[in-house]
Formats: sequence, C-alpha cells, structure tokens
Amino acid sequence: MTRPVQAAIASHVPASYSLAVALLGPGPAAEDAVRAAVAGVSRNPVPPARAADRLLVETRQTARAWLCRSDLPEPERRQRAVASLRPRVDADNPVVTALHDLPAPERLVLQLAYIGCYTFAEIAALTEMPVATVRRLAAAGARTLMTSCGSPRTQT
Repeated sequence: MTRPVQAAIASHVPASYSLAVALLGPGPAAEDAVRAAVAGVSRNPVPPARAADRLLVETRQTARAWLCRSDLPEPERRQRAVASLRPRVDADNPVVTALHDLPAPERLVLQLAYIGCYTFAEIAALTEMPVATVRRLAAAGARTLMTSCGSPRTQT
C-alpha cells in the first residue's frame, strides 16, 4: 500500500468508526468492523483519491453484515437499524417532512431502503415481512412522496 493511500485511510478512520458505531453501537464490534474494513482496503489496491470512499463502503458493508448475523435479539437489531438512520436526515427538508407524514410501515421501508441503503431482502429480514410486501410498501410510499412533494412526474 502506498503512502498516499495510507494517509487517506488514516484520515478517514474516525468517520469510519462513527459509521460503525451508528450501525453496531459503541464497543468492540464497531472497532473490529473498522479493523476489518481497513484490512479489506489494504488488500485491494485502490487509487489514493478513492481510498477514503472505499474505507467507508467497506465499513458499512462489514457492519451491516455483522448486524444481520449478530446474536442480538430481533427487536433490538431492528431498533439499531432504524436508529442508525436518524442522525443523517435534515428536518428542514420538505421530503423529510413528507416522509414523517407517511404511515409507519411505508416510512420504515423507505428509510431503510433509501437512507440506510438496505436491499429489499435485507429489509424483509429485519422487519419480518415478505419481500413482496416490502416492495409494495416502498412503491406506495414513493408514490405518496412524489405526490406530496409536487414531483414533475405527478403534475400534468
């Protein structure tokens, strides 16, 4: 690994750790996720300009995989997944305001899918819903958001 790549990784370890803590909670699991992410980036050569982004992607993927496989009880795992989304939303955004007006199941699915970057299969596992229901809720929520936010696609 070259010096510029090492410097880029080192400068983004705190952000990587913050992301791991948001997903896994503070403690050894978050630290281990960051170590695994740094090792993953070190094994695969990347240009220095992309090293920091790659570290965050590796951290998120590692933490999400550990969260899905963890021995946490299912309700606590679900709460952590949803809680990890809260700091990233901007309350002044009209889309966020419209999102909070959605029914709870649609809001949860859209938050996990579009803010948390979970796949529909992962959302189905977290929420214990069939994948078809997750897709239906995402589509209904997206339609409602487009209508309430005045999307050009919904105006005639």
